Amino acid sequence: NTVMDVLEQSVETKWSSRMSAAVGVAQVEQTLRNTYGLTKSSKTWEKIIEPITRLGLLLKEGNIYRIDYLACGTLIRGRLVDSIIRARHGDDGARIVALLADKQMLDQKQVAEFAMMEAKPARQLLWTMVRDEVVQLQEVPRAPDHAPSRTFYLFHVNYAVVQANFAEEMYRVWRKLSMRKKNLREDNKGLLEAAAEDEINNTDEVREKLLTIRTKIAGLDRAMVLLHLDMMKLWDPSPPIFDTEGAD
Repeated sequence: NTVMDVLEQSVETKWSSRMSAAVGVAQVEQTLRNTYGLTKSSKTWEKIIEPITRLGLLLKEGNIYRIDYLACGTLIRGRLVDSIIRARHGDDGARIVALLADKQMLDQKQVAEFAMMEAKPARQLLWTMVRDEVVQLQEVPRAPDHAPSRTFYLFHVNYAVVQANFAEEMYRVWRKLSMRKKNLREDNKGLLEAAAEDEINNTDEVREKLLTIRTKIAGLDRAMVLLHLDMMKLWDPSPPIFDTEGAD
């Protein structure tokens, strides 16, 4: 994280650029020394930067590096989607999704074999994820009548669809929290306004009710902020936003 922070501080980049401006290892070392008081050699920092480069977050051109903001966003979104899938469908579900993303399309038997699962739990989990719109189903009929007994069922994953579904679901939850907060304020408008003006009846019962209301509002605020952060992580900038060819 420190290295990425330093690279950000070492360059001037338009918000719409996919890539940061070029920065050399020596410049990173100087920024580290001036900003953080660290005195590691350039070779040491090259070793630290190397794993980040392997992730595709940094592009190396000789001794020059650029931050790939699009790759950073893709990694963040992918990890968030994976964490949601894991929370809902367990490690087996996350493994199946990763498997389908790698193999493109597989039938039920292949999924069970590659995921090293028994056929029945693999089938049940697959269809659960199809209903949850995490896994997509492709029917390949072997006959014009599309009879189930003569149809192949292939499973695959479209991360863009999964990501959009999760973002939409988060937004619906955020809207519900927002309405709950609005209703809570409206239902207790008089008490909250009196408290703001320091004109409440200062009894234990009133103070306890006011504390309960404020605690609920604060809890809703925190939940909405966390949801908003996750929605921002799932935001996928369209390619034209990052196309800076011909930019001034």
